[in-house]
Amino acid sequence: MENQSLESFLPEIQSRIVNLVQLFESDEHPIEQIHEAVTEITLVINNAILSTESKHKQYLLTEIKSQIEKNVESYYETYEKELNREINEASRKKDNTQYNDLSSFLNKDTLLYLF
Repeated sequence: MENQSLESFLPEIQSRIVNLVQLFESDEHPIEQIHEAVTEITLVINNAILSTESKHKQYLLTEIKSQIEKNVESYYETYEKELNREINEASRKKDNTQYNDLSSFLNKDTLLYLF
């Protein structure tokens, strides 16, 4: 790794964060791409931390990395809840369809029995 100044890492960090936010906002929920983006951001931030001797700047970079991790965790939790809601909704619709089919069948059977 060549010796870069902290400032040279900032545009790359910013660009990767913007990319991550776009992935978060995607309706497709690209989990693998999000994981890769987080890994790349983490590597860039770690390299930036190593490039500076300033404890304050190292702390700030560590906080940025920590905040990204919290946002990703929150995204995953929200996505998991959304998936569970969709699964439950689909299950209810399936149950209702089966119930309606059974009701319909029973009504026809009852009518046949009566006549």
